[in-house]
Amino acid sequence: MTSTERLNTHQKALRINLDPTSYGSFAEIGAGQEVVRWFLVVGGASGTVAKSISAYDKEVSDDLYGFGARYVSGERLQAMLDSEWSQLMNQLNKSRGSNARFFSFVDTISARNYAGTNEPHGWVGLRFQLQPGGPPNDIVLHVNLRDTSNLIEQEAIGILGVNLIYAAFFQLETKESFFENIAQDVEKRIEVDYAEVRGAAFEGWDQRTILAHLVTSGLAEAVCFPCSGPPVPPIDVLHKKATVLAPGSFEHVDSEHAAIHNQLLTSGIQQLRGELAGKNPAPAGFSQAVSSYPAGPYTATPQSGVQPTITIDPAAMPAGTELSVGDFQLSTGEYSGEQQADVVLIDTSSYTCSSTPPDPNGLPDGYGPSDGIGVLYGGPGPAGS
Repeated sequence: MTSTERLNTHQKALRINLDPTSYGSFAEIGAGQEVVRWFLVVGGASGTVAKSISAYDKEVSDDLYGFGARYVSGERLQAMLDSEWSQLMNQLNKSRGSNARFFSFVDTISARNYAGTNEPHGWVGLRFQLQPGGPPNDIVLHVNLRDTSNLIEQEAIGILGVNLIYAAFFQLETKESFFENIAQDVEKRIEVDYAEVRGAAFEGWDQRTILAHLVTSGLAEAVCFPCSGPPVPPIDVLHKKATVLAPGSFEHVDSEHAAIHNQLLTSGIQQLRGELAGKNPAPAGFSQAVSSYPAGPYTATPQSGVQPTITIDPAAMPAGTELSVGDFQLSTGEYSGEQQADVVLIDTSSYTCSSTPPDPNGLPDGYGPSDGIGVLYGGPGPAGS
């Protein structure tokens, strides 16, 4: 069933309540329970709301959804989605499954705190059936809240949640109209910088195309495509990272502009290091032209004078090649494909990165606190994992 009629939030919630097939649960952490509140206040909620829960206490949340993940994270949202859907199906599928299109709406939000010192953001998810007894479909969003107070951030999340449920049941014609309808009335109040869809309802929808659409439609200022692995929200890449971004164009191919670009990046990293005064985390940077090769054999135990190195030659690769700092996969030697080591030392004057297992008795010879020593080693050996 589709609908092109533009309804307000009240009308959408009421239409869902009056739909005899829509039935589901709500689990909301942070920013109140503003999504389910709409369904409770417009009338007819008994035809839609099977359960509403808000696990604000961390111990209660851990008991319901498990330990290990940050409370506002994609991992926590997925645990909530799996748990709530499993309960809904186990409790109601037998009695209502032949007539109901089940759904589970979940969110975990860090709204603006009292002091205004946090970064308001959160995760929103919906699992739903398009027809009774049909397979489940998922949509997961990461959002940034742009309002200036906690109360109106809660209001915006409530509108977004109603829009999402309504769009899933009635407005799935195209990905463009789907996300436009999700953002209705909160276009300037909520940024959607990540979206993931799964299931037959979204057949043919490509995630990278969706993320590009979020930017071109103005729903996101930026999205993130790592050089390896699936897309992630920018906050997952930049969270608690000291990062240097060098301005410039990646279209030029001449060595003169490439050298200028690398000089800008080097100066920025050096200045940021001075400002950090040796504090972690060490700054990370991005370079437009790199090549790498192992300078010596890898050994699980450090040997005097032998350290595997990766030397970056800005002139050796075409413009546009990206350098990712950290987690270099060893490609040669006895432990090929099994060992990883993060960057130990960035010597910006020679563009040389060295990696070695940390000495359990202290820093390796020749290294000091200013060298950006961090968690260095992830393979077997005396340092553990």
